[in-house]
Amino acid sequence: MQPNENKATPAKMYMDGVGFSPANRNFLFGAANQMMASLALLLLTLRLKNTGRNYRWTFVPFIFIFLTTIGALAYNAYTAFVLNLPNAAALSTKQHITVGQVTIANVIIGVVAVVLILTALVVAWDGLRTFRQPEAVQPIRVSTSAD
Repeated sequence: MQPNENKATPAKMYMDGVGFSPANRNFLFGAANQMMASLALLLLTLRLKNTGRNYRWTFVPFIFIFLTTIGALAYNAYTAFVLNLPNAAALSTKQHITVGQVTIANVIIGVVAVVLILTALVVAWDGLRTFRQPEAVQPIRVSTSAD
């Protein structure tokens, strides 16, 4: 079985230098899911630190997942706002939809990506600020029952 050279592949049909990047709602769902996973690792790190346990095994994966997800969201926002919006007319003919649909889809994708980035940065900043605080002194419980 050999590939048919006469049939155009999606890469040839859509990736022709116009800056085509299909609007994929699943990407934003996946990015939000990864962001929640990284913030869960941050919460676990804070819990481990506050109980005096080794927290590095959750802190390092938090940093990795958080930074890669922020980078992917930033690239997606850049693609939506900088690459796709100026070429909305060309993209609409390639995708066989109206210019308005391309514009609305890319604005929504870009705005959601920026909101996810800002929300994650605020939560991470608050968590890391808590992380830098000295450990709280635990109150000593004294038993008052007579033996």
